[in-house]
Amino acid sequence: MNSLKNMVKNEDEVIVIASIYVNIIDNILNFPHPNNLQKSFMYLHRVEEALSALDSKHRELIENDFIDRSHPEWWRNTYSCKSYLNLRYKAVGSFLVHFYGN
Repeated sequence: MNSLKNMVKNEDEVIVIASIYVNIIDNILNFPHPNNLQKSFMYLHRVEEALSALDSKHRELIENDFIDRSHPEWWRNTYSCKSYLNLRYKAVGSFLVHFYGN
């Protein structure tokens, strides 16, 4: 049960990171102050670095499940439910390690 709580907590954290990332991209031209713009670019760079450190399957999952989110069933033709959930668990953990490790 504890690992399930950790998984949900980690997924919630990735949701927040991805939401901030998407919000910055959507509003980048509306930042009036250069310091805000610089901080935003630093955040974008940090997310991009974490994504680029992932293997292709993990990156695809993070991008499709947390950033793009336009195709929620993208994985159904490739993975079984069990394989997808296992991959998601690993991808979330790996992304957070790279995001906070950079």
